[in-house]
Amino acid sequence: MYAQTILGNRVQLIYTGKRQGNFSPKVGGGIFNPRIDPIRGILGGSGFIFSPRLGFTTRWIEVGETREWTLPEQWFWRSAEPADGVILSPPKDGVDEVVEPIPHSGVVGFNADCPFGVILWPDGRLGFCHLGLECVLPKDESPGILDTAGLEPGCVVHLTAGIGPCCYGRNGGGFDYVFKRFPEVRGDIATRGLRKGQPSLDLHKLILLVLMPHNIDTISVSTSCTACAVTPDGTRLYYSNVADRGTPDEGGRNCVAVWRIAP
Repeated sequence: MYAQTILGNRVQLIYTGKRQGNFSPKVGGGIFNPRIDPIRGILGGSGFIFSPRLGFTTRWIEVGETREWTLPEQWFWRSAEPADGVILSPPKDGVDEVVEPIPHSGVVGFNADCPFGVILWPDGRLGFCHLGLECVLPKDESPGILDTAGLEPGCVVHLTAGIGPCCYGRNGGGFDYVFKRFPEVRGDIATRGLRKGQPSLDLHKLILLVLMPHNIDTISVSTSCTACAVTPDGTRLYYSNVADRGTPDEGGRNCVAVWRIAP
C-alpha cells in the first residue's frame, strides 16, 4: 500500500496491494467488503465513502443525486447502476450531509490493471473515473469517459498506476481499432506476464493523447505497472488479471481511494 498527496497537495490518494488483501466488492457474495473499514479509518472514521459500480461505461454520476445510490452500509454507498465516473461536490452550508457530503467523504474504486483518473475542477468538484480501455476509447467511436467529463480550463488531473505496455497485450486484432486512431500507442509486443508476445498497447500514453484536446495544463502520472511491479523480495505488489507470478488472483482487486484534504 502507498499513500501520496496529489494535485497540488489538495487530494489524498491511497492505493492498496496484495498485502492488504482482496478488496473486491463481490467478496462474500454481496457488495460490501469488510476490508473497506480501515480505509474509512484513514479518513478519520467519519464521513461517507462512495464507490462506482464499474462496467466499462462512459457514464458519470454526482454524489448528491441520492436516487443513483444504494446503501449497503450506513457510510458506504454504491452506485445503483454501472457508472465509471463519480463527481463529489464540495460541501455546502445548510444542506443535508447525506446529499452533500461532509469534507472527509471520499471515493473508492476497485481495480486489477486499469488506471483511475482523479480530476479537480476549479470550483472544487472532485472527479474519479475508471480508465479501462473501453471507457477511454469506446469501439463504437462514441465519446469516451474523459470526453464526457465536462473538462474545462483550470482542471488538474492525476493518472494512477495501471498496466504498462510491457504486459498489456491482446491477440486477435483487439487493439486494431485503437492503433487506427492513435498509432503512437502501439507498444510492439508485451514482454512479460501471461500475454507475453502479444501485440501491446501503452494505455497511459493513450489517455494523455485523449486528454490533449481538452488543454489540461497540469497532469501527473504514476507509471508503475500493476501487472509486473514487485516488492524487494520478488512478491507481486498488486492484484492483476495478467501477471504470471504466483497463484491466480481469481478476481482479486486493489482498492484506490481519494478524498479532498484542501480547498
